[in-house]
Amino acid sequence: MASVALDAGFERKLGDEEGVASCDMDAELWGGLQLHIGLERVFAKLPFREFFQLRLVCKEWNRLASDRAFLEESFREYLIPKPYFVLDAQGLDDKVRGLLARDRSSGLWSWTRLHSSGSTEFWSMSGLVYSDVELANYERERKVFNLHTRLWLTLPPPVEITLNYHPFTGMIVDTSMRPYAFQFIEGSEDVSTQIFNSRSNSWTTKSSQQYGMSPGRTTVAFCKGVLYIRCELDEIVVYDTEKDKWDGINPPEFGDSDDFLRGIGAWQSRVFTPSVDPNQRVIRVWELVRPAEQQESWVEIDCMPGELYSWLFYENCDPPVDIRDVQILVSYCDEHILVYAWFMDDEEYGARGDRFVLFNLATKTWQKLELPFGPITEQLPSQEAACLLQHLEVIQFQ
Repeated sequence: MASVALDAGFERKLGDEEGVASCDMDAELWGGLQLHIGLERVFAKLPFREFFQLRLVCKEWNRLASDRAFLEESFREYLIPKPYFVLDAQGLDDKVRGLLARDRSSGLWSWTRLHSSGSTEFWSMSGLVYSDVELANYERERKVFNLHTRLWLTLPPPVEITLNYHPFTGMIVDTSMRPYAFQFIEGSEDVSTQIFNSRSNSWTTKSSQQYGMSPGRTTVAFCKGVLYIRCELDEIVVYDTEKDKWDGINPPEFGDSDDFLRGIGAWQSRVFTPSVDPNQRVIRVWELVRPAEQQESWVEIDCMPGELYSWLFYENCDPPVDIRDVQILVSYCDEHILVYAWFMDDEEYGARGDRFVLFNLATKTWQKLELPFGPITEQLPSQEAACLLQHLEVIQFQ
């Protein structure tokens, strides 16, 4: 942490031997600390989770946590250390969505719940989290939260209003700018494709229209001018930004399942997706190969070791776990793919995620991810923990 300038009188009081001995008991001194030190500079140095947790320290920190000018100035150049993952799981009563990030200095992982009550769509790309809320008369409120700057942006209404409650959505992120700029893409079968540009804060309309059913839970990736949307449909929806054309491609042939790994990611101008084959008890990672003007195909990159597969699926547990109560979900960060098990029928927590496996595309290595704080849950086991979570759920998309 950078040094902080101290008031001269404050330095003298701390500098003499008697002052040092009495600092802990000097209520007047510590009660007026903000008069001697620019505490906003301290607040701006806090990691993501502590930044929102410690807004409870004082009224000023609470105000700064939602002060757009302060956030823009303090975090314009800041990026969350990689790898980090945005998780989206379904609890028994509510969505469980949040940021799993690793502290740069300690190397420990932390979990911060992202409160998105009422939102139907929820996905992320490059640390920009999209969510929306359905309003009256087929209108919806679209929001993008920047995890790096701690700032949210409410998009203005598009030119045309779709009657489809779940249009297909995706994003192109310009990571060369600080803060990141983006183009938000929305496609539906009853109105033209519409694109929002964060630089101009305005929408443009294209001539194409999307087809098909509503997407459900979504992950998105962008590669070589093409947007890929992996959702609960049997095909992967694609949008060619240069041709202004919507289309669909088939996922890998083996292991496509409603509850398992319907995700997609991009790294180094390559597109990847994992799959689960319960019959052969294997998780594979595939790369998309799309030769020019030819049919696309999927090439197997690697597969999860058998012992990790057994551990991830709670095999040989006592009492036994019904595989129908387990969802296998995925999140991406550059060359890192996080595969995790979401157990839907836990007596203590209701629903929980406590088994995580990290795959590195660059080194083709698999490893268990140990979380120091225990399982990620929908419900916390104690009243004290629930109170803590309430204070952490301060990132409101509003």
